Amino acid sequence: MSLQFNSHPFIFGLFPLCAAVFWLIPSLDLLLHKGKEEQGLASQRIFRARRLWLILISAWFYHAAGLFNVSALIISMIVNYACFTGIRKYGPGTPGARRFLAAGSVFNAGALLYFKYAGLFLGHTLALPLAISFYSFQEISFLADAYRGGITSCSIPDYLLYILYFPRLLQGPIVRYGEIREEFDRMGESRPDAERIMRALLLFSMGLCKKILIADTIGRAVDYGYGNAFSLIWMESLITALSYPLQLYFDFSGYCDMGMAVSDILGIRLPLNFDRPYLATNPADFWRRWHSSLSRFLTKYVYIPLGGSREGVFKTCRNAMTIFLISGIWHGSTAGFLIWGAMHGILYILYVLLRKGRPEKQAHLLPLWIRSLPMYLYWALSMIFFRAPSLSAALRVIRSIFDKPWFRMNPPLAEKFMLNEFWYLLKMTPLADMRYGRYIPMWGMLVFAYALVFSGTSAERISRRIKPGTAAGLFAAVLFVWGVLSVGVVSTFVYFNF
Repeated sequence: MSLQFNSHPFIFGLFPLCAAVFWLIPSLDLLLHKGKEEQGLASQRIFRARRLWLILISAWFYHAAGLFNVSALIISMIVNYACFTGIRKYGPGTPGARRFLAAGSVFNAGALLYFKYAGLFLGHTLALPLAISFYSFQEISFLADAYRGGITSCSIPDYLLYILYFPRLLQGPIVRYGEIREEFDRMGESRPDAERIMRALLLFSMGLCKKILIADTIGRAVDYGYGNAFSLIWMESLITALSYPLQLYFDFSGYCDMGMAVSDILGIRLPLNFDRPYLATNPADFWRRWHSSLSRFLTKYVYIPLGGSREGVFKTCRNAMTIFLISGIWHGSTAGFLIWGAMHGILYILYVLLRKGRPEKQAHLLPLWIRSLPMYLYWALSMIFFRAPSLSAALRVIRSIFDKPWFRMNPPLAEKFMLNEFWYLLKMTPLADMRYGRYIPMWGMLVFAYALVFSGTSAERISRRIKPGTAAGLFAAVLFVWGVLSVGVVSTFVYFNF
């Protein structure tokens, strides 16, 4: 897809055009109507014009995905809006509305399952419509909220903007209609805020660097490691297993940072999807921090309707395992994803049972990053099943990790970690000619990445708390230029595959 966030056409073409027209609309309205009408009427016109503009630019953004993907999205929107119309016709909570809710939910879940799993029975892999995992769940939440009476009206333009809004269309976050509608409703009166735009540009630059400089660099090593899973020795298996959680975090959270920044520039706030997840000390805390919009969706629309934790220990455990298995199925169609989901379901159930009736400890002698290590290591172990190309490859990597430690590795894996800029600097020193010189970029990248994830801060927090001024502007400019110059062949985001 040529217009994704880490591409030059988006950075220098589509988005500057989008923002410029968006903020010029009030001036154009004033010029056309000469400011003679009441402010309320002007705000309504500005709102409608900006809504139409965002719908058009979002449609243009997604059209680059191709006819197949666009057709799947259009069919989904038609079916779901028709179901919403039926729910509104019969009224919230009525039997007639329930039938339309069921029809829409079956359609969304069925389409998702068909494209993910039908290939297992047809003997060939089906193309997965881009972003179907995200917009299918968003459509289900839309219909469920309408059935419960949370959405009493939604015009076709409002609905189109809700589904198509490009900063969150491809990889989330999964946003409820009531949350984002409040942000959209302010478009008629919003004006550009220089400080907010500066902070958003800094957030975008950090997200871009997280993706291009960190995730893609580590990703090359991860691809090599899992591509040679059956020949890895102890150190190589350990580094491969511990690197993938870093790649996934910097890739996915980098996308969310960029999406949030783009939306912030337009004056529309998206919810935070990642909140320093690797500092979580228990599974409940982890899932409040990692891909939190998916966790909220599964809790509100699956776990609670099943009974939540209100009907005894057995049903609480059953409901918890259900949402983790659904999460595994949502991510992919192989046994590895189900094992990943089951592993986290078991851990969560054990945590709930052991914690039951015990107050949380408040005082801790150990630093947070040390207390979070067990949760991180369990996450990294589970991610072997998530990432490995096959179950046998996953088991081979795990067996290698638990073999006798052997502190040696072959050069090819280490060389995949090389970031060109650092390697050029290293070659200017005697270290490059030393026996272990080629391993320095690998250790440097891993230490730097781990320092970031366990530091207690995040790109979103930095952009929100940094003091506006020359230093902040230079910092944002350096990151932006570095990220843009490092964009070569545009790499896809990991979650495009899910």
